[in-house]
Amino acid sequence: MPAAEHYPSEPAAQIQGIKEMTRSKNKPTYDELEKRVEKLEQEVGSKKKAFDKLCHWNDQVTRDFESYKTALDMLELYLDKDWRIIGHSNSLALLTENIIGLRKREEHVRSFLKEGDFEKIQEYLDKLITIKNLPFGQGKKWKLRYRGPSDSEKIGRDWLPFSFSGINRWKIKNGKIIHKPVREKEEDCYLMTATEYGGADEDIKVIFKARTLKNKDLIRDLSLVLSGASGEAGIYPDLVGYTACSGSNGNTEGRIQKKGGNLIVVYEELEPDTEYQITVERTGGKLSREIKNLKTGAQGHLLEVIDTEVVYDRQNYLGLTTYAGEAEFYDLEIYTRKSIFTVDQFRVPFNVEVGINDDKIKDKVFKLRIGKKETGGKTCHMLLFEDITERKQEESARRISKERYEMATRAARVGVWDWNIKAGEFYLDPSVKENLGYKDEEIPNDLEVWVTHVHPDDREPVMKAAQECLEGKTPEYIFEHRMIHKNGTTRWILVRGKVIRDAQGNAVRMVGTDTDITDLKQAEEQIRTSLKEKELLLKEIHHRVKNNLQIISSLLDMSSMRSRDQKTIDLFTEARAKIQTMSLIHTQLYRSERFDRIDMLEYIQELTGYLSNIYLAKKNRIAIVIKCSGVYLSVIQAIPCALVFNELVSNSFRHAFSERQKGVVEILIESPADKRISIRVRDNGTGMPEEIDINKTENLPSLGLKLVYNLVKHQLMGDIRLERKNGTQVFIEFKKIV
Repeated sequence: MPAAEHYPSEPAAQIQGIKEMTRSKNKPTYDELEKRVEKLEQEVGSKKKAFDKLCHWNDQVTRDFESYKTALDMLELYLDKDWRIIGHSNSLALLTENIIGLRKREEHVRSFLKEGDFEKIQEYLDKLITIKNLPFGQGKKWKLRYRGPSDSEKIGRDWLPFSFSGINRWKIKNGKIIHKPVREKEEDCYLMTATEYGGADEDIKVIFKARTLKNKDLIRDLSLVLSGASGEAGIYPDLVGYTACSGSNGNTEGRIQKKGGNLIVVYEELEPDTEYQITVERTGGKLSREIKNLKTGAQGHLLEVIDTEVVYDRQNYLGLTTYAGEAEFYDLEIYTRKSIFTVDQFRVPFNVEVGINDDKIKDKVFKLRIGKKETGGKTCHMLLFEDITERKQEESARRISKERYEMATRAARVGVWDWNIKAGEFYLDPSVKENLGYKDEEIPNDLEVWVTHVHPDDREPVMKAAQECLEGKTPEYIFEHRMIHKNGTTRWILVRGKVIRDAQGNAVRMVGTDTDITDLKQAEEQIRTSLKEKELLLKEIHHRVKNNLQIISSLLDMSSMRSRDQKTIDLFTEARAKIQTMSLIHTQLYRSERFDRIDMLEYIQELTGYLSNIYLAKKNRIAIVIKCSGVYLSVIQAIPCALVFNELVSNSFRHAFSERQKGVVEILIESPADKRISIRVRDNGTGMPEEIDINKTENLPSLGLKLVYNLVKHQLMGDIRLERKNGTQVFIEFKKIV
């Protein structure tokens, strides 16, 4: 078929031939000449109209493309076949003035890009050369899969019509697939097979005939769809696969498209009332279309293209399409064969990111798009630069954030899990699996599988706790349990989770974390063991101290028994009382489960019982009243406090009731707000002499009272005062050590 640019001049040449014929001897009549000229002028007008339409369309496409580039702020660079710079867009010159000098000198694009970046393009080009050199001419024998159509085939059963208007204008009659034109509404109309042909591991070849009818205006696509959708999903079938178009775009183009975008385009015009044979073949990622005019025997344009981002491994319905035109398709044959190629051989996407060799924009990153363009009859390469600097910075920030998160979770041995109850999906953070010694792929994201790694003794309580949370019985899912490590050891896990509910309150999702607390559990166990050992040690110490004090007390008792001097006996008795006072502290600590505090009520009861035995005769009826509840002192404060009680109570027993046999000794201990300790020791005896001032040690008559003063002031860091009212009252107050 002649090239597009020859059409306007062809009828003119014929007119010139007619003029020459008029000079010959066998001159036609005037009427014959007039009719022939009129016919030729009509052809010129028709073809000029088509050419003008194509030029107008080309101009409109160019305008749209330029507007698109402007809207996206695309930067264009044109290069010759040797990749030397021959042109650029204005926006690129505004970005970097370096391009102007490089274009004037027609330098290689390598000079424009940062060092090493052109090698990324070269690597892609080398892969393309490898693909182009594949043995496409070889292959197994073709197998006929379909021949037809036959009148027994039904639209809606064997063939599926699709158009957005929902109106079917396809029919099968006399062995032909016929489409009635749509005059009132122009739209793409498809008729797809109900069976898929040519999968990812197959090549496919389709041969069919198509007839154009007499009305040229109704020749609008006689096209074949490969690897298309069935149309049942409500999307255009050719938007997922390939289309080999003939007489396309108002009968001006032949082209091969992928997902609605052109891979290759030529100018092409089909003749009216003419039969064509069209052969479309896809071998691996190589697509071709041949067209033959059966009326003249002339071969049309051979379209060939290799797709480096193939899509034939998805849906593979085959179909016919026309742009609301008048069409007849028949003698359709579909062949397939086992391919000698794989899909991955034709997956060479152009994912190249570069920088520009200009210090002013050295930090910018651009994504390249590559293409070819015809300029002045010559093929040139075209590079489109998309500024993705901000996107790369955001990606870098997200990557750093992700790395920090992963480092933090690994360090803390924490992992996230997500259970989509409604969808039945379960996600486990790889770090959760890593805590058990597994790689991500070794344990599937399956809840039932994950539960099998829970310690057998803990599975039931774990699931029970989760179920109670799902039912709303507990606000949170918190549980400590054991899991089995890959090496067979046991790991302790703290699981925390919350339930997400819909508007009706139904549980739809449960999310949470698993934390490996094995080290913490081991540390706790070590602490418990250590504490137990220390408790045993302290008990042994208190026991030994108590025994030693008891030995000392016994020695004093034996010494006092040998003495006949009452003063000496009294001194031994006082010494024994002081020793017993401290011994009782250690006795209580030995019996107690806690070594950090003394129960003052229990202690004072034992102390006063002991003192009454050694100081009061059987005939004395001295009542002892103790008011103390819930007061505990540390050992540091309990011992000096106990010595104070010993001195004050002993003093009451010995001196307050020397003239009578009845009386009361009252001991009150309070701890308001648990911050200070208030003590009152009162007796209703004779009272202390007026000359005794408890806060003046030089006036104190006995060593015992001096000891009380020093213990309160210098060890308890408290205050002491004395009142004489119906006996003697001693008030002591000090700050409690917590």
